Amino acid sequence: METLSVSSKLGKAGLGFFLREAHRAYTKELEAGFAAHRITPLQFTFLWILSIEENLSQVELAQRAGITRASATDDIEALKSRKLIRGRRDATDKRKIILSMTAAGNDMVTRLADHAAVTNTTARGELSKQAYRQLFDLLAQVTSNLNAASKQRAAEIAHEDEPAEAAR
Repeated sequence: METLSVSSKLGKAGLGFFLREAHRAYTKELEAGFAAHRITPLQFTFLWILSIEENLSQVELAQRAGITRASATDDIEALKSRKLIRGRRDATDKRKIILSMTAAGNDMVTRLADHAAVTNTTARGELSKQAYRQLFDLLAQVTSNLNAASKQRAAEIAHEDEPAEAAR
C-alpha cells in the first residue's frame, strides 16, 4: 500500500494536497464501481439525497450536494432521461421543478450503495474505530473552519461594497 507523508519526497505538502489526493483516490474507486451502471459519483449523490429526502427543488438538491444549480443541471437531466428521477412543477411556484425518485432510481441506489460501502471499507483500511472516528471529527473541524472563513470573507466583501453602494 502506497502511503504519502509530508516528510517524503513531496516536500512540504499542505492539507489541501492531501485532501485532494484522498478525494481523487476515493472518487476513482467509486467511479470504477459505478461505471457499469453509467452513474457518476455526483449522480449517485443526487440519488442518495433524494432517497432520503424526497421532493426537493433542483436548487435544494444542488445545495444539499454542495454545488451550484448550474453545475447540477446536466446530471439532473441525465438522471431524468434515464427515468431514475422525475421532475414536476411545484404547485405554488411554477418556476420550481420538484424532483423525486422513481422505482428504478430506488433500485439503483440500493445496488450502488453496496459499492459505496465497500469503498468506505477499503478507504478505512487498517484504521482503528477510534482513528476512523477521529478522522471524521478532524475533517468536520477543517470543513467548519473553512466555511466560517468563507462566510467571514463574504461579510467583509459585502461591508466593503456598502460605501460604494451608498455613494451612487
